[in-house]
Amino acid sequence: MTPPFKSLPFIPHPWFRGGHAQTLAGAYLWRRVPHCADPYVIDLSDGDQLVAHDDVPDVWQPGDRVVLLLHGLAGCHESGYMLRIAHKLAAKGYRVTRLDQRGCGAGTQLARQTFHAGRSEDVRCVIEFIRQKCPSSPVTVVGFSLGAAILLKLLVETSSETIGGLDSAIAVAPPIDLLECSRNIGRGLNKIYDQAFVRSLMRYVRQRKKGDPVYERAQRVGRPRSLYEFDALFTAPLGGFTDVQHYYSSCSTAGRLSQIQIPTRLLTAADDPLVPVQTFHQVDYPETLQLLVTPSGGHLGFVGSRQTDADWHWMDWRIVDWIDQFDHR
Repeated sequence: MTPPFKSLPFIPHPWFRGGHAQTLAGAYLWRRVPHCADPYVIDLSDGDQLVAHDDVPDVWQPGDRVVLLLHGLAGCHESGYMLRIAHKLAAKGYRVTRLDQRGCGAGTQLARQTFHAGRSEDVRCVIEFIRQKCPSSPVTVVGFSLGAAILLKLLVETSSETIGGLDSAIAVAPPIDLLECSRNIGRGLNKIYDQAFVRSLMRYVRQRKKGDPVYERAQRVGRPRSLYEFDALFTAPLGGFTDVQHYYSSCSTAGRLSQIQIPTRLLTAADDPLVPVQTFHQVDYPETLQLLVTPSGGHLGFVGSRQTDADWHWMDWRIVDWIDQFDHR
C-alpha cells in the first residue's frame, strides 16, 4: 500500500459533522454557478450516442490541458459537483468537458443500452473524441463515485500510450468492490440512500422510449426494493452479464489497481456511508497511484470550515490544486 500524498487537511464544517451530514450537505447545499458549454453528440460503435458538454474559456489555447469530468450513478452533467468543479477549472483556464454517461442527462433518449460500472470503453471513446478536437492537448480525467469506478477500470485496462493525450487521473469515492458497496448501502441508515437511488433509477427507466429494452423490461418485472435488486433485474441482464454476481466481479477493480500506469490520485473519506473505507485496505497500490483517506467527508461531501479556501467545498479546490500540479504550463 502506497503512503498517502500530502494535501491541505480537511476540517469539517462545525455544522456538518459525520458521514451522513457531510453527504447530504455536499449534495444539497451549493449555489448554482454560471456555465456555458457547447453540447456534442458522440457516436458509439454499437449505435448508441453520448453527449459531452464542452466549456472553452477565452484564455484557453490549443495545446492547453483538457479536463474530462465523469458523474456518478443517477447523476448527469448538471449534478452539483460537476457544475461547481467545471466552473472553478474554467476560471483557471482549463477546457472542461462534462460527460453525460450512456442514457443519462441530455443523452437519455440517445441510448438503448444502460449506464453501469463496466462502461470504460465509453470513456475511452470520449477521450479519443477530445484527442481529435484537441490533438496537442494533455487530458486529465476526474471521476466521481461510479464514474470514478469506470475511470479506474479504464486505467487498469490500458496505459498512457494507448489512449491519446491521457496523462493523469483523479478518482473520488470510487466503489472498487461493487458487491461490498451494494451490501453496505442496505445496512442501517444507509438504506435512505439505497431507496433514493432506486427511486431515481426507476424514474430514468420510465423516461425511456416505448420499445427500447430498458422500458420493455420494466413492464415485465416488479419494482426493485434495493440497488442490489435493481442491478439484478436491470443492470446485469441488460448489460450482457450472466447475473448480478458476474456484473459485480467483472467490473470491480479492488484486486487490479496495481496495474495502473498513469499518475492517479484517489480521494475517499473514512466515514463515507456508500463506499466503506475497508474496501481500500489490503489493496496492492502501484507507485503511480496515491491514496488520500480523510477522517471525515462523507460521500462526495467534504464541506469544510472555509479556513483555507474561497468556499466550503474543500473537494473542489483539492481537485483544482491537483490538476495544477499535473499541468506543466
